Amino acid sequence: LIISNVQPSCGCTATLLSDNIIPPNDSGSLEVSFDATHYKGKVTKSVTISSNDPTNPRLVFSFSVYVTVNVDVTPEYLVFANVKRGSTMTQNIKITNRSKSVLRIRSVDNKIEGLSISIFPKLIAQDSSATLKATFVGQKPGSINGIVTLHTSDLEQRIVDIRVYGFVQE
Repeated sequence: LIISNVQPSCGCTATLLSDNIIPPNDSGSLEVSFDATHYKGKVTKSVTISSNDPTNPRLVFSFSVYVTVNVDVTPEYLVFANVKRGSTMTQNIKITNRSKSVLRIRSVDNKIEGLSISIFPKLIAQDSSATLKATFVGQKPGSINGIVTLHTSDLEQRIVDIRVYGFVQE
């Protein structure tokens, strides 16, 4: 068997084939790794193996994982769609502490013009939530595209990125 290609479904899976030529009655090995950063909940990925096998030249196998997070942000992004110049729009995000200890929101990085962020409370008990209030004032017409970064006390999730999208009308 000659393996001609190993293709993951996206860049978030990496594959390593021990040898691409496998003699009859022998076996090869394939290592698949998955970077769970930026994922939560059930995630399904696939890997396609192309070979010279006459009965199955393209073998696709899938795997599923359930990714848990300590700092759960819902929704995972802010959208300020069709904000008129000079007008204000406010959105809330729920930050839930799913870790086994108290979570502290240490700081917030925000470089988006016209966007102000407040979080209450900044200390979040286990299995409790805080509210992130995002208030946007449309200033310059055009697209909004950026990231608000939360810095937390969680050892596994020190940084939580919240994507921000939108559009300011004239």
